[in-house]
Amino acid sequence: MKSTINEVFSAVHDERVYQDRKWGNPDQHPHEVGGYITLMRKLLNDAEVAWCTSRGDDGALDELRKVVAVGVACMEQHGVAPRKPVDFAALQPDQFTAVRAEDAKSARPTECPHGGSFVYCEVCPVSVCPMGLGLGVQKGC
Repeated sequence: MKSTINEVFSAVHDERVYQDRKWGNPDQHPHEVGGYITLMRKLLNDAEVAWCTSRGDDGALDELRKVVAVGVACMEQHGVAPRKPVDFAALQPDQFTAVRAEDAKSARPTECPHGGSFVYCEVCPVSVCPMGLGLGVQKGC
């Protein structure tokens, strides 16, 4: 089931409220950036374990909401590193290379068992294996 960006932001906001009530806000319970990264890594591991068990996607998404909210708490305490406007300017639509889906599917199929839904083309760099088990980076999307 897909969600709108507003639904996502609402769920993350609600998780932040929950975390603040449970643990205290970042002013009451501060961490270094590295501490937040460690918490996020632990929660991301929980998401991976959930995904690999009977909890599946729902369990993993439940944990991912927590990961994202902890990242938000980190930025609340330490500030945000916003994307520079020049980065957006570099992504002008006339610079995109269009690839028809039919052409991309036949261009380079993957043999990676983890990449069954991935379609490779000649434009985008991606790892051969989405889990990082491939041999370097090839072009694809």
